[in-house]
This record gives sequence, structure tokens and C-alpha cells, in this order.
Amino acid sequence: MLGLLVHPSSPTLSLDYGWDHFGHGHTCLELGLATALVPVVAGAIFLRGALPVGSRWTAASLGAGGGCLGGLVLHLHCRVADKLHVGLIHGGVVVVAALLAAALVPRATDR
Repeated sequence: MLGLLVHPSSPTLSLDYGWDHFGHGHTCLELGLATALVPVVAGAIFLRGALPVGSRWTAASLGAGGGCLGGLVLHLHCRVADKLHVGLIHGGVVVVAALLAAALVPRATDR
């Protein structure tokens, strides 16, 4: 939410695309999910056999934590300071990582 409301920008250091190039945010989404993949996989390996069967809420929280790390990496490295891009793409990494982890991690952690 803060990415949509508060988005610091500089005319010389950041870019502002608006709705014109909003569809080009898939690169940031891919990089953010790739960054989120590392802590999610590491957490799934360490939690294997320790979670109750079908623990989707735990997997979703593990994915959201990894997504937060991916969004932080994007926020530190991406030059686009448009509120739609930062709020929906960088913040969307958290939501997408949580949904993917909730769908995939319980299958990997079940014995």
C-alpha cells in the first residue's frame, strides 16, 4: 500500500511510466519471484516433515516472507518510481509468491 501512496522519485535518477508502459513490469515480477524462490525453497527443505499435512497457511506465510525479500530487492535496484509500478508490481511479488508457495510447498513438504 505504501508503494501506491508514497513513492519517492527524482527527475534525474528515476523513471515514471504511468499507464503507457505498465505492461512492461513483468521483468520486475520475474526477478522478484526469482529472489523469493531462494528463501521459500530453503524454508521448505528445513520444514520438510515438521509441518502438519496440507499446511497451506504456513506455506503461504513462507512465500509472503520470501516475496517481501524479493520486493525489497526490487525496490532497491529498480529505477522506475511510478506509483503503479512500485505498488502493483513490486508489491504484487509478495502476493504472487504467497499464492505460489501455498499451492506448491505443501506437496514438497509432505512425506
